[in-house]
Amino acid sequence: MGILSTLINGNAYDFSSIKLTSTVPGAPPLLERFTALNYTHQMSVGELRGRGSKVLGTTRGEYSANADMTVYLTDWELLKIGLMSLSPAGGGGFMMARFMLNVAFAEIGELPIINTLRGCRVISVGKSFSRGNEPLMVNVGMHVMEILEGGVPAVIDGSGVLSL
Repeated sequence: MGILSTLINGNAYDFSSIKLTSTVPGAPPLLERFTALNYTHQMSVGELRGRGSKVLGTTRGEYSANADMTVYLTDWELLKIGLMSLSPAGGGGFMMARFMLNVAFAEIGELPIINTLRGCRVISVGKSFSRGNEPLMVNVGMHVMEILEGGVPAVIDGSGVLSL
């Protein structure tokens, strides 16, 4: 397989190419002060086997997705307050709120790519502070209901449309 294109007067994607936006009220619409972002989605399939050693087929499987990001302590506090306003009526807390993240990659000479993390919900918050001159960071783990890569879903099963 050959090279698809050669960059002329352009740059390959790097970390500075990422533009992260959220639907959390009160938080900056463009989240610029993050130092790491990871997201994964996968299908766990069951295998159909007969008397032989080969797989004869698979089940449809179950889709799952998760994400985590590392943000500055101050930005986490803004996100947390915004999540409280999204929390279901009657209680719940910031870990009960669902929100959406858009991850856009833009660079001169490259096609823009937008991945959407829908139905995000904070499931873990990790803080570990130590002496030194580095800014304080918070690791935020998230359950994600669906990841659209460039607007394309990994699975279409007719189970309904997710709004977040």
